[in-house]
Amino acid sequence: MRYHGRMHEQSSQVAGRGITTDSLWKLMDRVEASITGVNSKATILFYLNGFLLTNLALQWPRLFQVLKGSSGSAGVAGSVAVAAIGLSAIGTTVSLWASYSAILPGNIARQKASGPKSLVFFAHVSQRTPEEYSQAIGACTEPELREDLIRQIHSLAVLVHTKQKLMRLAVQSAMSLSIPSLVILLALYLVRGV
Repeated sequence: MRYHGRMHEQSSQVAGRGITTDSLWKLMDRVEASITGVNSKATILFYLNGFLLTNLALQWPRLFQVLKGSSGSAGVAGSVAVAAIGLSAIGTTVSLWASYSAILPGNIARQKASGPKSLVFFAHVSQRTPEEYSQAIGACTEPELREDLIRQIHSLAVLVHTKQKLMRLAVQSAMSLSIPSLVILLALYLVRGV
């Protein structure tokens, strides 16, 4: 395994500053722990959004009946309730999509897998037979392993950053559209029985 160009220069500089392979493994563990944290939060938000969207869908027929026979202030309350449910549905749908995308960001995995064959990245390891992997590990030097770890840490950091951006979108859409709209709907329900 030979790596050329900037990455080799950068890893030599990093290694020259006293960064050990053990330190790189610890850093990679830390980044992987961030992935686990984002995945846990995204999964909870995904199921919560699914629950909310299902409940919103179940409210449509009831509100349609209220709007059909309403006039005056009851008609206005029904219209506000339908608008609130519509905004909640939009916010919840965006949040559902973003949380799902944070759990399974397929494009990033494809980009990551297209780089040089890694001795660390599980998809690359699994593409080899045990004998091929053993031979590759046996031929790998400490500087080459550090270079591989540096690339993997960078790839994982890109993955974490993308997951965090998607989670931010999921939370913001839920907070900005869904929750205020659900509060309006609850208030209308308590005041008017809509």
